Amino acid sequence: MREKNMVERFLEQEKLVLGIYGFYYLTLLINGTSLVNRFGFMPVILKINRLACFAFFIIESLYLLYDFYKERKEKQFSIQDIIFSVLLIALVMASLINYKVTGGYQFVMMVLLAIVLSRYPLKHVAGVTAGILLGVGLFIPLLSSFGLIDNYLTFRDADSGVTRFAVGFGYSATVSSIVGFASLYYVYIKKMDLSWKDLMIIEMASLATYFITDTRTYFLMVQLLLVLVVIKKTPFMEWVRPILLWGEKAFVFLFALVPVGTLLMTLCYRLGGIFFRLNDILSRRLSFVYGNIVNNGIHLFGNHMKTYGYDALHYNVSEVFGSNFIDSGYMQLIVERGIIISILMLILISAGLIAFYKREKHHEIFVMFMILMLSCITSGLMSNASLVLVFTLSSLRAFRGKPLLKGAQKIGSCIVLGCVVIMMVVSTIEYHRMNRNVMIIHPDEYTINLKHSFGMEEYYVKDGMLYCKGWYVLDRHGSTPKTKMTVVLRAKKSNLYYKMDTTLSKRDDVNDYYQKRIQNPQSYKYSGFEASLDVSKMIPDTYMTYIYYETGNLKVLDPVEHNIYL
Repeated sequence: MREKNMVERFLEQEKLVLGIYGFYYLTLLINGTSLVNRFGFMPVILKINRLACFAFFIIESLYLLYDFYKERKEKQFSIQDIIFSVLLIALVMASLINYKVTGGYQFVMMVLLAIVLSRYPLKHVAGVTAGILLGVGLFIPLLSSFGLIDNYLTFRDADSGVTRFAVGFGYSATVSSIVGFASLYYVYIKKMDLSWKDLMIIEMASLATYFITDTRTYFLMVQLLLVLVVIKKTPFMEWVRPILLWGEKAFVFLFALVPVGTLLMTLCYRLGGIFFRLNDILSRRLSFVYGNIVNNGIHLFGNHMKTYGYDALHYNVSEVFGSNFIDSGYMQLIVERGIIISILMLILISAGLIAFYKREKHHEIFVMFMILMLSCITSGLMSNASLVLVFTLSSLRAFRGKPLLKGAQKIGSCIVLGCVVIMMVVSTIEYHRMNRNVMIIHPDEYTINLKHSFGMEEYYVKDGMLYCKGWYVLDRHGSTPKTKMTVVLRAKKSNLYYKMDTTLSKRDDVNDYYQKRIQNPQSYKYSGFEASLDVSKMIPDTYMTYIYYETGNLKVLDPVEHNIYL
């Protein structure tokens, strides 16, 4: 073995690397709190600190590449090791291209962090992560309860009327996910051997978070976690163990079907039936993601898109335009990061799971199971708190030089691969069958004018066409001409916009009516409209009505109080 110099020994200090990782992770969490709104300088300082950490991990990654090159001369690597090394390099290159496309470096940082942190014991990495989560999860709500920072009141969605406290964070689900991930990593560190006192503390924290934030997903995850811990403490574990081991094996070798199945299920939303019922059960997650795919498409290296949800920072936008937040880790990966990165991640994670299984690392597989299954309906895999990629690369690093699959396992993996290919083909067909004749809306390009009067006199569907008739008058006309006036429909569940073919007409009755009733009567050249739209390929939904027009350099998208049911 070659002797390492002072710089190499400095870069390999575990406490230094984990300390900088902890500091970087802390800045990420603070960036999602109301502190950034209370103190205007905070976002700039946090960004500078994150960029400094980013630079450090770039240097660490380059050092690891250099160390790998030196090590290659002293050790023999199998073809399998070379293949995984090439896949990892391809993932880094693809993430850099994604950075060029999207302008965001978060995924690049996630990959670099995983490469660097995979050298160290997973227990130590999970310990740092859980400690930061626990500290922020206690400190921020405490500041909020004392009134030192804002406690936002957020809505579950634009029309439910259900309000939830965010307790110092930008969105109510944030603190719930912090409690969920902190509990998961703590259980992993303790290898599921918790005292009854630990169980009570975790349960009380989970219940308190649920009652305040009304967020069910991570609450149910913690309940499942605690049930398994309790079972392990009882004689029932001997009965349950064979079932758990069988389930573990099924998950490890069938995991590849989960993300592809999530994609296929989302694309099939347009078919209705059971997919509509499933969408209601999943709190409209299918329809939201389906609308995102229609609007943004699926690309090789992702797509630059501004996301806005029902959090406090974006509610003024989402209340009018709807939310476009993708509440699924797998779909975030596919839509925002692209097909290439998704395939590479799928291969590496599957290989990492199999490597853990070969080494009988049951607790590591359990952590990945919880996060990866949650990724169907939450950010999970793509969350800032996710250590899936760190676990994956650590598993492959430890299994280096050993064959991953043998005998019947190769045959089984080929069958699973065949199923994945078939599902991908079906997904491609469904993707190309989607109705892409929609109006793409970027909320920051539009303004809103609520000073109007609107009347929908009639609408009906005939031979697959929707026809409607009515009038629209601005209460404050202004001097700038209004052009390109068009009726627009927005699907309530999927937030898809459809522009209707609109014909304007002069309505003397409407003009006379408003001449008598407004303070400064003006003559409206065009106040009536007739509009039509081919709805034969549109998904059954409640469609909200908007009026679109242009005035000067402004684009106005004006919501009016009328719904059309198709």
